[in-house]
This record gives sequence, structure tokens and C-alpha cells, in this order.
Amino acid sequence: MRTSKKNRRSERVPIGQRLLLTILGPSGAEILREIVNTVEVSQHGARIRGRRTLQPNWKGNIVHLISGRQAPVRVVRQVKPEASAEFLESGLEILADFNFWNRAFANPDAEPDPVEIAIEDASIPAEEMLQRLKKSGAFQALSNEKVLETVWSGLVDQLEERNLLTRKELVEAIRKIAR
Repeated sequence: MRTSKKNRRSERVPIGQRLLLTILGPSGAEILREIVNTVEVSQHGARIRGRRTLQPNWKGNIVHLISGRQAPVRVVRQVKPEASAEFLESGLEILADFNFWNRAFANPDAEPDPVEIAIEDASIPAEEMLQRLKKSGAFQALSNEKVLETVWSGLVDQLEERNLLTRKELVEAIRKIAR
């Protein structure tokens, strides 16, 4: 049931919440009502588990049973995850233009803006260079450990790309230094 990560508009978060799903017929009359559980949610919908058969493109409403929030939805798909399963998994698209789940979601395809870091004097000691990097705008929101991790990871990636060092060789060199 899951789609490729490249096709997602927002991250999916595993979370179990109870919803009241109501499906409406063409005349607007209620044709189905069931309490379902979420498996995962995203900014634009949810994967749910329930016992009733749903058809793609059916429309209706969901009510979040804890908060009382309501939103119109469309059934995207439904499958039985295993032959012996007692429930069906369905994908719902939320048709509302507000944040139904009341939380922030990341866009998995978003690329961070490139940041230029200028260090004019390439002969400065490594410690001073790290201090300058920490003070640059690119690293302001990161903790000290995260700055070091980011710089270290970037350095290792660059060494590998240029075929100067493999991760295995790097690990061996670090172990040698530690002895």
C-alpha cells in the first residue's frame, strides 16, 4: 500500500488514533459509518484500519474522536494486508485546507538551500576553522555535536567521492590513533 518516498507530499508519521469515518452517497445521505484506527498520518491524509469495505473515490468525513476536529475525505485505496487479517487497510486523502492533525510535517523531497561558507585563510588550525563554521549562518540552529557531525560527515563524503579514502580505511586509521 505504501508509495515510493519520491511520490510523497509530506512525511508519514506512525501514530494510532481513533477516527469516526462517515461515507456519504451521491445524494449526500450517510451510507456507512465506522470507528477506524490510524496506522500512519501525513499532512494530506492517513492510512487507516477498519472492518468495512470501502471503494476508491468514495467521499465522506472523518472526526478525530479526541479533539472533535472534522474534515472531508476521499478514499484513495483499500487492501487486505494479509489473507488472515481481520481488518482492511485504506488510504484516505484529507480534502480540507487546514492542518487536520494539528502538527508540523516535513516535506521529504525538499532540498535544503545551498549555503556558502567563506573561509579566506586556508592555513588556520582545524579548531579555529570549526569555531568559524559554528558561527556561520549555516550552523546557527545546530548544537555543537550536530555541527561536528555535519562537518565530519561532509568531510568523509568528500574523501570518498575523490577516492582518497574509504570508510573502512578511515575506521582503521581512527582505531590506530586510539591505540
